Amino acid sequence: MGFEIERKWLVRELPEDIESFPHKEYIQGYLCTEPTVRVRREGDEYVLTYKGAGLLKREEYNLPLTKEAFDHLVSKCDGKLIHKTRYFIPVAAFAKPASEEMPVSEEMNRHAVSHCQEGARSKRADHGAPDAAADQKGKLTIELDIYKGELSGLITAEIEFPSEEEALLFTPPKWFLEDVTYAPEYKNSYLALH
Repeated sequence: MGFEIERKWLVRELPEDIESFPHKEYIQGYLCTEPTVRVRREGDEYVLTYKGAGLLKREEYNLPLTKEAFDHLVSKCDGKLIHKTRYFIPVAAFAKPASEEMPVSEEMNRHAVSHCQEGARSKRADHGAPDAAADQKGKLTIELDIYKGELSGLITAEIEFPSEEEALLFTPPKWFLEDVTYAPEYKNSYLALH
């Protein structure tokens, strides 16, 4: 069973050197939102994803698709397709040392699970992009999404963590704005339908 442990933020401003980081163009749509079944083009790769219920932690499974299967399935998606550019930015470039971290916010404490499961890893397929939870050196990656089309102006940042405890203790860089991990209206499956 694969799990995704992820926090999400709105972004205040882009890093000055944004174009120096690896990035890919994404197009995705939703066949179902409860549970979430998504089809996505990630650059030149195609993926079908199942995501279970939850906001901070949830089941996630990825299956590769052919271009033909993606083209067939994307035509059956509900709502609008989401177009975005995703940048992969090492957290280490912006994170404070652990000794300078601030305490976990009251909001995060309210939603924290009392028993963290260390080592739970995402089963995200590696399609040439870094997987934060699978990084052998324990480094994390900011997945910065700049939305296009109807969602133009929306910019979010997500980080996958190897454990709930690490997710809850993380202090974001100053250029992150509001933590929207527990705001369902910022889930891509919601954005596609509204």
